[in-house]
Amino acid sequence: TPMAGGIRVPLIVHGPSVLQQQGHWRRQSVHVTDVLPTVLELTGSPYPDEFNGLRTRGMNGQSFASLLRDVSAPQSRTQQHYELQANRGFIQGDWKIVSLQAPRQPMQLDNWMLFNLKHDPAEVQDLAAQYPERVQELVRAFEEEAGDNYVYPLDHREDIRSVSLPPHELAAALKPRTFLPHTTWVPPQVISPL
Repeated sequence: TPMAGGIRVPLIVHGPSVLQQQGHWRRQSVHVTDVLPTVLELTGSPYPDEFNGLRTRGMNGQSFASLLRDVSAPQSRTQQHYELQANRGFIQGDWKIVSLQAPRQPMQLDNWMLFNLKHDPAEVQDLAAQYPERVQELVRAFEEEAGDNYVYPLDHREDIRSVSLPPHELAAALKPRTFLPHTTWVPPQVISPL
């Protein structure tokens, strides 16, 4: 569906020591942020409170190790937000809201569409006009998660955003920087302005 690209995709897991029921489909939903907590649980590894002297941010994901062990385990994830190039979405239970932004056009932050994924998995029938209170309920939940996960400010500059910085970060990018040996690579968006 046009609003599910990259949202509803298959995940293939191989691990004979982990998968008790190999070769079985699971229909429960997981998110990419769930992979790290799952690997940590399966390996018995802790998530560090700090790394290189800096406090780490808490994990947003939830382990799905139980789904790997038991094909009928209940789905633990009940909601998920997402944003890409200012296109926003939020899924909670059977409901999904989506706000699409046209590139190079002024953003329309209140153009939410509403879909019932149980009855309309292809997201064809926009129900926002029929259920405005449901839209507002989901928008409030999205905004809470968006605030907790640094979704704002939105940036809808198409492909140029992959080789440049958002306008609100340019001044900070031009400040002197210290690059230390044996650290991770520095993305071109940081180097280019310098």
